[in-house]
Amino acid sequence: FNGSRAVFLRPSSSRRILVIAGVNNSIRVNKSIPNGEYAGDILVPKRFVYQGMAEGVPYRFESESLVGRLLVKVRDGMASLTLPKLHSVGAGGLLPLRVGEALLRLRLDRGNSLTEPIYVLDGKFEDFMGEAVSRSEEIPLTKISNTSLNVLLFSNGDVKVVELRPPISILKFYDPDHGSLSNLTVRVENLPSKTLGDTSYILLRDVEPIQATSHPILGTIDVFVNGFKAKVFGLSLEEGKMVKIPLRLHKLSVMLVDQSGEVLRSGRLRVNGRWMKIENGSCSYLLPAGVYRLEAVSGKFSGSATINLSSDTLVKLRLYRIYDIDDVLTLTAIMELLTLLALVLIYAILRISQQRIRLK
Repeated sequence: FNGSRAVFLRPSSSRRILVIAGVNNSIRVNKSIPNGEYAGDILVPKRFVYQGMAEGVPYRFESESLVGRLLVKVRDGMASLTLPKLHSVGAGGLLPLRVGEALLRLRLDRGNSLTEPIYVLDGKFEDFMGEAVSRSEEIPLTKISNTSLNVLLFSNGDVKVVELRPPISILKFYDPDHGSLSNLTVRVENLPSKTLGDTSYILLRDVEPIQATSHPILGTIDVFVNGFKAKVFGLSLEEGKMVKIPLRLHKLSVMLVDQSGEVLRSGRLRVNGRWMKIENGSCSYLLPAGVYRLEAVSGKFSGSATINLSSDTLVKLRLYRIYDIDDVLTLTAIMELLTLLALVLIYAILRISQQRIRLK
């Protein structure tokens, strides 16, 4: 926003100090620095690189991007220093001082040094010298609804501090019968969103005009629970507003059992073609009303069922033994052996009968 002459004022996550070009600055530094005078360097974060060709041979020169050297007086944790003017090069410097991020390096005793991040602005911002500033700010989504940011900027010939609220609309979903929800996916047409637990945060604009009037945005919202579409609706989304949205869901509980009714402790479950997590042979999921095809496997057992979910439902899904080619070959071999034994037995009985007839 507003080029590099606008910054967040006193952000929660920045140690960068605002300094003013061309004037004497008094800023707070590390309290552990002993009182005294120190040599200081003003540096640009990006390194200075110069390269080219000399008689067909490429060369490259790289060094710190030094703006200038200066004297820094430290007393009771306060540092006094005078920066070069904007667009000028300080003593021993390579680059001119510009508005933006820079570094102040203090050369301490015994070869030690201390580097402080700074932000350079012109004299119009002198009243805010020494304040913590940043060009960016990170806000946890869970705190964004209660957060406002102060922006320091130059506008219409004057330095101003304006309050900025993130252009976020918040939707909180719940089930009147089952309470808070999880495993939600929320998609908003043409708007980025992020869902944490039962709450979805929707970014209404990726560019926020300073001091502009906010207007509601009509959004089409698709809600998925555990991967299944639960609701589609339109809603007027307003900046900074939270709306609670009810979802009517039903609990589907599935238990895998064998032919005798014993629970199968291991197995895999698929609902309408989607694999679902199952532990110790059972699971429960909140799902929208509808028809569901249940398919499960456990070792050499499998089974399936189709249900119409319209209320909380417990399904004992009975699995039956699956016979593969090895099982069929084994059974065939057993049947052949039994057939052979039967033939041998019949043959033996016939021989005994014939011998008895001859004896008579």
